[in-house]
Amino acid sequence: MTPNMNTHTHPQRTPAATTRPPRWSKEQIRQARMEAIAPHLEKRGMHLIEAGGGNYTTRELPGIIIKDSYWRHPARGTGGNAIDLFTQELRMRFNDAMQELLQTPDTPESAAATPPP
Repeated sequence: MTPNMNTHTHPQRTPAATTRPPRWSKEQIRQARMEAIAPHLEKRGMHLIEAGGGNYTTRELPGIIIKDSYWRHPARGTGGNAIDLFTQELRMRFNDAMQELLQTPDTPESAAATPPP
Protein backbone atom coordinates (compact mmCIF):
# COMPACT_ATOMS: atom_id res chain seq x y z
CA MET A 1 0.00 0.00 0.00
CA THR A 2 1.39 3.38 -1.03
CA PRO A 3 0.97 6.27 1.41
CA ASN A 4 -1.29 9.05 0.20
CA MET A 5 0.88 12.13 -0.31
CA ASN A 6 -2.16 14.40 -0.06
CA THR A 7 -2.89 13.52 3.55
CA HIS A 8 0.13 15.35 4.94
CA THR A 9 -1.02 18.26 7.05
CA HIS A 10 0.76 21.57 7.42
CA PRO A 11 0.64 23.63 10.58
CA GLN A 12 -1.85 26.47 10.43
CA ARG A 13 -0.35 29.89 9.93
CA THR A 14 -1.74 32.65 12.05
CA PRO A 15 -1.86 36.23 10.80
CA ALA A 16 0.72 38.49 12.40
CA ALA A 17 -1.65 41.37 13.04
CA THR A 18 0.20 43.01 15.89
CA THR A 19 3.74 41.95 15.01
CA ARG A 20 3.71 43.12 11.40
CA PRO A 21 6.39 45.75 10.79
CA PRO A 22 5.23 49.18 9.63
CA ARG A 23 5.27 49.98 5.95
CA TRP A 24 7.29 53.01 4.99
CA SER A 25 6.47 55.17 2.00
CA LYS A 26 9.05 55.71 -0.74
CA GLU A 27 9.27 59.35 0.33
CA GLN A 28 9.98 58.42 3.96
CA ILE A 29 12.71 55.99 2.88
CA ARG A 30 14.20 58.64 0.58
CA GLN A 31 14.11 61.16 3.43
CA ALA A 32 15.82 58.74 5.86
CA ARG A 33 18.54 57.95 3.31
CA MET A 34 19.29 61.67 2.99
CA GLU A 35 19.39 62.41 6.74
CA ALA A 36 22.62 63.98 7.98
CA ILE A 37 24.36 61.24 9.95
CA ALA A 38 26.50 63.30 12.36
CA PRO A 39 23.65 64.78 14.47
CA HIS A 40 22.13 61.32 14.93
CA LEU A 41 25.43 59.85 16.08
CA GLU A 42 25.93 62.74 18.51
CA LYS A 43 22.41 62.15 19.84
CA ARG A 44 23.51 58.55 20.54
CA GLY A 45 26.43 59.88 22.58
CA MET A 46 29.16 59.31 20.01
CA HIS A 47 32.03 61.79 19.81
CA LEU A 48 32.64 63.16 16.33
CA ILE A 49 36.12 64.19 15.30
CA GLU A 50 36.43 66.72 12.49
CA ALA A 51 38.64 65.31 9.74
CA GLY A 52 38.60 68.25 7.32
CA GLY A 53 36.60 68.89 4.17
CA GLY A 54 33.32 68.39 6.01
CA ASN A 55 34.31 64.83 6.95
CA TYR A 56 34.04 63.32 10.42
CA THR A 57 35.27 60.20 12.16
CA THR A 58 34.29 58.76 15.51
CA ARG A 59 36.09 56.59 18.06
CA GLU A 60 33.02 54.39 18.38
CA LEU A 61 33.07 53.46 14.67
CA PRO A 62 36.78 53.17 13.83
CA GLY A 63 37.73 53.45 10.17
CA ILE A 64 34.44 55.05 9.11
CA ILE A 65 34.41 58.48 7.48
CA ILE A 66 31.13 60.41 7.63
CA LYS A 67 30.06 63.33 5.46
CA ASP A 68 26.51 64.65 5.38
CA SER A 69 24.22 61.68 4.71
CA TYR A 70 26.95 59.35 3.45
CA TRP A 71 29.65 57.23 5.03
CA ARG A 72 32.48 55.03 3.86
CA HIS A 73 34.96 52.60 5.30
CA PRO A 74 37.92 52.73 2.89
CA ALA A 75 39.77 49.74 4.38
CA ARG A 76 36.76 47.46 3.84
CA GLY A 77 35.55 49.09 0.64
CA THR A 78 32.08 49.65 2.13
CA GLY A 79 29.88 52.68 2.49
CA GLY A 80 26.42 53.99 1.82
CA ASN A 81 23.64 56.22 3.06
CA ALA A 82 22.27 56.88 6.54
CA ILE A 83 20.02 53.79 6.54
CA ASP A 84 22.97 51.61 5.52
CA LEU A 85 25.11 52.92 8.39
CA PHE A 86 22.40 52.26 10.97
CA THR A 87 21.56 48.78 9.70
CA GLN A 88 25.04 47.56 8.70
CA GLU A 89 27.39 49.21 11.16
CA LEU A 90 25.12 49.85 14.15
CA ARG A 91 23.30 46.54 13.55
CA MET A 92 19.84 48.07 13.91
CA ARG A 93 16.71 46.58 12.43
CA PHE A 94 15.45 48.52 9.42
CA ASN A 95 12.29 49.74 11.17
CA ASP A 96 14.24 50.93 14.22
CA ALA A 97 16.70 52.75 11.97
CA MET A 98 13.86 54.40 10.06
CA GLN A 99 12.18 55.59 13.25
CA GLU A 100 15.41 57.01 14.62
CA LEU A 101 16.45 58.69 11.37
CA LEU A 102 13.07 60.32 10.80
CA GLN A 103 13.10 61.92 14.24
CA THR A 104 14.82 65.26 14.23
CA PRO A 105 17.88 65.24 16.53
CA ASP A 106 16.53 68.16 18.60
CA THR A 107 13.14 66.62 19.39
CA PRO A 108 12.29 63.24 20.91
CA GLU A 109 9.47 62.51 18.51
CA SER A 110 8.43 63.68 15.09
CA ALA A 111 5.33 63.19 13.00
CA ALA A 112 7.64 62.20 10.13
CA ALA A 113 8.71 59.12 12.07
CA THR A 114 5.21 57.68 12.03
CA PRO A 115 4.73 55.16 9.24
CA PRO A 116 1.61 55.52 7.12
CA PRO A 117 -1.39 53.37 8.15
